[in-house]
Parts: sequence; structure tokens; C-alpha cells
Amino acid sequence: MANKYSKAQNEQLIAAALDVLEESPIALTISDICVRRPSLAGQTNQKMSRILNELIEYGFVRKSVNKQTKRMMYMSVNQLTSQGYKEEN
Repeated sequence: MANKYSKAQNEQLIAAALDVLEESPIALTISDICVRRPSLAGQTNQKMSRILNELIEYGFVRKSVNKQTKRMMYMSVNQLTSQGYKEEN
């Protein structure tokens, strides 16, 4: 099956998602991320999960589960370190 997105399109989505997370001082859900950029509006949760997982693999983003809502939350490593969190090794 052919990929629906070109490499350039995927790179644009990755850059847009990282940009949103770099600007946010709080952790965001996938839907929170998508509403902050027109280029991300309409993306499926599955596609956004893949994009965010790439950013996690690159070491730019961390994720955790919100205990109250049981939803996955994402935050940029730069935001975490600027707020005083130490990087785990």
C-alpha cells in the first residue's frame, strides 16, 4: 500500500507538531496540538500518534498519561528543561 503522505508532507507535519509543543508551557493532548495549527487540523489521532512517536524517538518530546483523564499528554523536552525538570539517563 502506498504511503498517503510524501516525505516532505510528513516533515511539515512533524515540524508543525514540534512547533506547537515548543510554544506550550503545559503538556498537550493530540487534539490540543491539532487545534493550535491549521496545518494539523483534520489529522487523525493515528497519524498524529505516529508523528509524535517520531519526535519521541528523536528525543524532542516526552509523553505521559494524565492520571485524571487517562489521556496521553505530550510536552517538548526544551519546555521541560526550561521549567527545571532534569533529563533522565
